[in-house]
Amino acid sequence: MNTLHFRNFQKKDTQRLAELAVDAWPIVSSLVPVDDIPKIMKAYLEINRIGSTWHEIATINDRVVGFLFGKLEQDQQFIDKIRAIIPNLYILFKIIIGRYGRLSEPFIFLEKLFATEQKVLQYTPKAEGEIVLFVVDSEHRGKGIGKALLNRFLHRAKLVNAKMISVYTDPLSNWKFYERMGFERYGAFIDDLNTYINKVKTEGFIYITLVQ
Repeated sequence: MNTLHFRNFQKKDTQRLAELAVDAWPIVSSLVPVDDIPKIMKAYLEINRIGSTWHEIATINDRVVGFLFGKLEQDQQFIDKIRAIIPNLYILFKIIIGRYGRLSEPFIFLEKLFATEQKVLQYTPKAEGEIVLFVVDSEHRGKGIGKALLNRFLHRAKLVNAKMISVYTDPLSNWKFYERMGFERYGAFIDDLNTYINKVKTEGFIYITLVQ
């Protein structure tokens, strides 16, 4: 019987999560050679994991079929934010020198990445929680896995008295899922990073939901 289980992220999950992320965002293939895609995605996963307070994995028969990294202000002390800076800077340094793959224009990539991050901060209202990274295996979508992962995160948000949760997404992702789950679009802007990758102006969306 295929039973859905949930547990915390473990280091051994990194490779599988990278595979799911590559499948969810195939556009990464335009940034680095094919052989380097898993490397750059692992760096992306690690940066987002370090910045999160919630790291939940969904499994079926012990195989990872989805995950959600989220952040709740009430679960993150100021010292935790400070501690996250050094490892993130180290990962970014390794990206620049090619340890995570051969980016053709690493400095331009980081410039566009930081520009998008600044816009996300600018267009996002003050919220006590954030969905940082959220992926469900394409072979298991439509089975309620994403809904279950999201509801478990929202339940934790309610327990720590978070009032609002935000998420950044874009046209390349399943933004309609958030609307079906009761999120409302709060703002939109031109995403510098995706525009750089796509070679055409691409919007980014901020969605929010009130915790009930």
